[in-house]
Amino acid sequence: MDDVWEQQHWDYFNTAFPNQQDKSSRLILTTRNKIIAKHDQYVHKMKLLDPEKSWELFLKKAFINNTNDTCPEELESIGRQILEKCDGLPLAISVAGGLLVDTQDEIGWQQVLNQINSYSNIPENNVPNILDILELGYQNMSPQLKSCFLCLAFFKEDFTIRSNELASIWHAQGLIHEKGSRSIEDIGRGY
Repeated sequence: MDDVWEQQHWDYFNTAFPNQQDKSSRLILTTRNKIIAKHDQYVHKMKLLDPEKSWELFLKKAFINNTNDTCPEELESIGRQILEKCDGLPLAISVAGGLLVDTQDEIGWQQVLNQINSYSNIPENNVPNILDILELGYQNMSPQLKSCFLCLAFFKEDFTIRSNELASIWHAQGLIHEKGSRSIEDIGRGY
């Protein structure tokens, strides 16, 4: 079972599986919820990114348009605070860095940090839930991009999505339109 988030979901499904004492079968469960993982006999805790690797990934995402992947000195302190909130989770780091691509000043970076802090709903360790960071990424999209993003629900999980097919869907839904000499496929790739 992949990516079980809620204790109540695990409790519901757990009754359908054979007794754990039965050695004839095994269940592999992935979760980010430490309480769910505590019930299993063997827990393999995935390694999170160390601070150096986290910073490297963060810079690649935040400065994707720059060729040197360096952070201006005035932004580094704020960037490190944002990174602390991501707790070494690559997905959270990628989303947080992506929020900063179009904002390369202290005010914009401070706003992102404040937004992440406002989503922090786990007081005991002051680290926001990964879903909160993902929601923050979604909330910061333009309304048009939100609509395009929601079209991804047309596809099954882990399905390979061809960019030209996705652009055609967006075009058919009226979400993107040809602009000058740029084709629908080019506009879709930009999105």
